[in-house]
Amino acid sequence: MKEALKTQLEQEAKTLSRAKVKRALLDKLADSYDFAVPQGMVDLEYRDIWQQIKRDAVMSGEATESELADKDEPESEEDRADYRNIAERRVRLGLLLSELGLANKVEINRDELMRRVADEARRYPGQEREVFEFYTKNEQAMAQLRAPLYEDKVVDFILEMADLKDTEISLEDLRKAVREDDEEEENQAKDAKKSATKKTAAKKPAAKKASEKKPAEKKAAEKKAPAKKAAAKKPAAKKAAPKKAASKDDSKS
Repeated sequence: MKEALKTQLEQEAKTLSRAKVKRALLDKLADSYDFAVPQGMVDLEYRDIWQQIKRDAVMSGEATESELADKDEPESEEDRADYRNIAERRVRLGLLLSELGLANKVEINRDELMRRVADEARRYPGQEREVFEFYTKNEQAMAQLRAPLYEDKVVDFILEMADLKDTEISLEDLRKAVREDDEEEENQAKDAKKSATKKTAAKKPAAKKASEKKPAEKKAAEKKAPAKKAAAKKPAAKKAAPKKAASKDDSKS
């Protein structure tokens, strides 16, 4: 029993450590490399980010599909700029990781991909066969699984080559550090959903008085109040690399 518990704690520490190091690595790469990226890829990633935000809002019950059907992008100019910056970062990281992988002959073999499919199928007890068939018969869905798998493999390669310095830390402190990162991402995701579901407030037109209103006064009374400005923060940017580039997170951790 003690041996099993020890093994479990060691595995947890290893998983948390890797998550923390991966986040730091992606941040470092993003800060160190600045190059132009194809606008078409940024546009596609931007749309994917917004569609994911809308899906999350529907799944959480904060909005219905019909309510969000006509919302092709955030109403706030600030939100649009933030999400486009995130999309550009993801595309740049994806291209960078893809280039590093190609240059160093990093590849995903079929066995690794099938293990990832099996892992995904196990997330849906009772529907394993249907999920497995969905991925094996759908190239686009398979590519979505392959992208984060490829990213992880490139990250592992970089970490193996890097000169890393070990730092002693208690498991509890490590848990806290990773939890804080996760909570920050969760809060950003919640703020992003608010951007998708917020309603535009408008004043009702003033009631008309038979013949006492002048034309100019009528026009002023019927003007709507300006829409409220969104206060949404950015969604998490550390995700898997874009599907096309890595074939996030970015990465999606």
